[in-house]
This record gives sequence, C-alpha cells and structure tokens, in this order.
Amino acid sequence: MRRHLLFSALAISLCAEAPLPLQAPIRSVRLHPDEAWVTRVGTLRVSGAGTHKLKLAQLPGDLTSEGMRVQVKGPEGTRLGEILVGPDRYTPPETPESKTLLAKLEGLHQRKSLLESHQKAAEKAGEFLEAAMALPRGGGNGSTQIALPTGSALTELNRALEARWGELATQAQPRSKELEKIDIEMKTLESDWQKLKGKLETNPNPRQVTVELVTPRSGEVELEISYRTAQARWKPTYEARLAPDAKNLELVLFAEVTQASGELWSGVQMELSNSHPSRVQEMPKFNGSPRIGWTPPPVPYRGGSATVEVIGTIPSADITTSKMSASFSPGILTTAAPYHPPEPQPLPVLEAPAASIEEAKGLAQTWKLEGPKDVPSDGDTHRFLVASRDTKPRLQIVVAPRLDSTPYQVVRFDAPSKLPMFPGAPILRSIGTMRMGQGSLSTPPPNQPFELSFGPYHGLRVALQRVSEQRPFRMTKIMETRQVQNGIVKNQVQEEIIANGEGRTWEVREIITLTNDSDLPLEVEVQDRVIQSIHESIKLAATPDTTPGAVLRSPLIQAWALQIPAKGTRDITTGLILKAPKEGDLTGLKELGLE
Repeated sequence: MRRHLLFSALAISLCAEAPLPLQAPIRSVRLHPDEAWVTRVGTLRVSGAGTHKLKLAQLPGDLTSEGMRVQVKGPEGTRLGEILVGPDRYTPPETPESKTLLAKLEGLHQRKSLLESHQKAAEKAGEFLEAAMALPRGGGNGSTQIALPTGSALTELNRALEARWGELATQAQPRSKELEKIDIEMKTLESDWQKLKGKLETNPNPRQVTVELVTPRSGEVELEISYRTAQARWKPTYEARLAPDAKNLELVLFAEVTQASGELWSGVQMELSNSHPSRVQEMPKFNGSPRIGWTPPPVPYRGGSATVEVIGTIPSADITTSKMSASFSPGILTTAAPYHPPEPQPLPVLEAPAASIEEAKGLAQTWKLEGPKDVPSDGDTHRFLVASRDTKPRLQIVVAPRLDSTPYQVVRFDAPSKLPMFPGAPILRSIGTMRMGQGSLSTPPPNQPFELSFGPYHGLRVALQRVSEQRPFRMTKIMETRQVQNGIVKNQVQEEIIANGEGRTWEVREIITLTNDSDLPLEVEVQDRVIQSIHESIKLAATPDTTPGAVLRSPLIQAWALQIPAKGTRDITTGLILKAPKEGDLTGLKELGLE
C-alpha cells in the first residue's frame, strides 16, 4: 500500500513539473530589410501559487535566446523565471491538399498492382497454352505418356486453346497501355507531392521555448513572446503612373514580402520598417583632418618634329659636332603668327545648395499596413500595397547632345508627403495603360526635385556642331648627333621646345541646334557638362558669345531652358577659352577634342 502511494505521489509530482502547452497565435509581424520580428500572444489560467512552466512549440529553426523578448501579465506579483530555448520534435504537416494527393497516389499504386498481377497471370497462362499446343499428337515423347483425345474432340480442344490464346493476346495490349498511362500519372503526382512536401516542410528543425512563471495565486496570465527570424524580409517597389495629359502623376509604393520561417502568417497585423536592428546606427565621426597637397608641374611637352642635317663625324671622338636646322611642328599651327585672343570674361559662378533631402533616405521609419495579412511560408514574393499619393508633375523635354542626340520626356516632382522614397528601389513607369519600362529610383541633388524618364520624344531634332577652334602656336627644335667609335655607330637625339609668349591658349566654339517638328510649342532643357580646372595655373573662361542663362543642375551639369515655338528652331552657342603655362603637360584635352 505504501509503495502504491509512493508511486502515485511521484506521478503527481512529475505531472506538475511537466510544461503546460501554450497556444499563442501570431498577432503581429514587423518586417525589416534583412529580418523580421514575430510577436505571439497567448493566455492560460494557472491554478494556485507557485512556479509554473509554459511551453510554446513549433517555432522557427533559427530561434536563439539572444533574438527573443518575453513579457508576462498576470496577478499582481507575477514574474518571469528561467527561459529555455531548445529543439522540438518534428511533426510532418498535413493539409487537405496533401491528403488528397496522397490518396490519389495510393489509389494508383493499388490499381497498378492489380494490373501487374493480371499481367503475370496472363503470361503464365500463355506459357501453358504454348506448351500444350506444342505437344505431339502421338501422346508425348518416349519418357512421358499423355492421353490426348482423338478425332473431333482433339479438333475442339485445339480450337479452344487457340481462342484462349487470342483472348489473352487481345487483353494484353490495353493492359500494357493502361500501365503506361498509370506510370505517367504517378510520375506527375509524385513530382507534385515533392513540390508540396518542400513547401510544407519549411521548418524541419523546429525550436521550442519553455518559460518559467512565478505567480502569487491562481489566475489568468498573458504571455507575449517576440522573436527574430532571418528567414523573412521585405523590399520596396514603386509604380509611377503618368496620366496621358501629363497633369497628374500617381506614385504607388508596394512591399514585396518573402518568408520561409516555417510558420504560416495568417491574419497577422503587418508592419514595415526600413531600419536594420542587427546594425548599430552610430553617429558618424571624423577620422582625421584634411591634408592639402601639391604636385610640381609635369615634364615639358614633347611633341612635333624637325629635320636635322649631319655634316660629318669623327671616328674616334666622343663628341661629334653637327649642324642643325629647326622647323615648326606639323599639324598644330592655325595662324602664321601666335594667336592672342581677347581677354575673356570669367565663367559665371554656379553654386550648389548644400541642404540634404532627409525624407528621401527614409531613416528609421515604420509603416503599418491596413487590415490583416496572410503570408505562407513558401519563399515566394507576396506584394502588398503600402501607400499611394498623387502629385502634380512638371513634364519637360530634356536632351544632353554631348551624350545622345535623343530628347527624352522627363517628369519632375517634389517628394510627396507621407510617402517614403527609397533610393535604388525599382520603379515601374507607365503612361496611361502603356508600360514604359522599369528602372531604379535615383536620389536627386540637394534641393532638387525627383526625376523620372518616360522614354524618348520624337518631335524634336538635336544637332551638335563644332564651328571653330584655335590651338596654341608651338615650335620645336631637335638636335641629332652621331658618333662612330670602334666601328660602332651611336645616335643621340635631343629635343627642345621653343615657344613664343608666356603661355598657351586654346579656344573652341560649338553650336547646339534644336528643331521642333511638332505642332505644339515645346519647353526644352538642354544639359551640358561643367568644365572645371583642378589646378590654379589653368584658367577657364567662356567666350563672349556663349549663350547666357545656364543654371546648375548638379556640380557637374549646367542647363539652359528654352521655349521653342511649333515648327521653330533655336540655337545655343557654347564657347571655352583655356589658358595654360607654356611648359607642362595637360590632362583632359582629349575629352575636349583638343588633342
């Protein structure tokens, strides 16, 4: 009797220590660009005061104690104890789809087995009939005596054997075709099963959490568990829908969500964040002071050619005297005398604003999607609407003739309120119902609007032509000596530059011609590069006939805004004067077409 009571008490003790299963459905999910935080909430009633253990099973396989937060609500004085994270027993999932698929496979297996058994029985019967029909009419061989019917009975037997043989042969052909059909269908179903199995078994190594609670009395407790999983993320994508009359631009932000955590997110409240919680967002710090350096002028220019006439040589002498003649360098003279252009006016100062667009960077923002969302654990992309805003666009024809003579339709707009703009995110562009293509969203320069290109504009022709150029006057002298010592001839060439004046000057003038072939006036922006000097000895200036009115689009791009009437033409003149010291090599002349 004592032993029975002892075992009963031990059983009660073990049952009391066994963790209580907690049903905690997913309430919300906060998605980040590289991970997600899942929040589960469950309630349970505990009886009496003391320590209780609650167990939450079938959690993602990458769950760790560092990536988890637990909160508890209960009777006053309730507190958390130990929290343990460990492996959980894997249970293969079952769904109506998987049950139906497995039932079909089982039925096909049974049908195939029955047909194969019939096939084997028919083969055995055929072998017997072949042996019976092959027996000699005399009743067997020397060692076997078989009594066979004679006369009409033998004839009737032969007919029956042949009929049965024909019946078996007739049945064999459709049976073989049916077996082939079953094999094909089984292969298809097995392939579907493997795909479905791969989707169902997204969490083959589940984890479980055991939470210890200490309560002062019985009552209802609420446990909230938030944990991180790296098997889920989101990324932004946009659609820019321009009205056919270009008076309205609709910007739509979508969230592309993928998750393979092994959990089914069904009816969850979803939040999106652009922050990376796994990274520390430190304030930037200066790593050192700027260091300003200077490089001496490069080696003198070595160009041109000259003719040299050698008068004679001394066989044994180390130095040979020679007579030299000098000539101008071919191909680089433009006038008979050095060119002295008029003193140019300095280039206009175009300052770039220094303000930044913080709203375009989307720093540490969170957006809550409306309504419950469902996301299966299949690793596929699921698209959800985040926000949509209308904005008033400014349509303009933009062309950069030095890069491409094709004009483009460009829409400019300010960042809409309450719509984050993520640089680098893909953005699909369309005019009405016509798809214009997909690119990526670019961050504009400070205090500049966003820009989107909506394809070429075919009503404008653009041409770029160089109308004049002048290059510096230069002269070179080459001295060649020839020595003959011990029967060996040695040649030495020395080159010297003779330049008149204190410096070198280049001048180039170009014209951009724009022709409007359409029946409507056009507002056109012409973009061109900004030429900069990186050394104080290099002086740049615009020629007096350069078209005024250029504004700075960025530190490297200047632009002219033109109104071109229907069937009209406008020109832009660009001119540059470059002055450099008479000695030293220059870089960048090739880009200007002056080499």
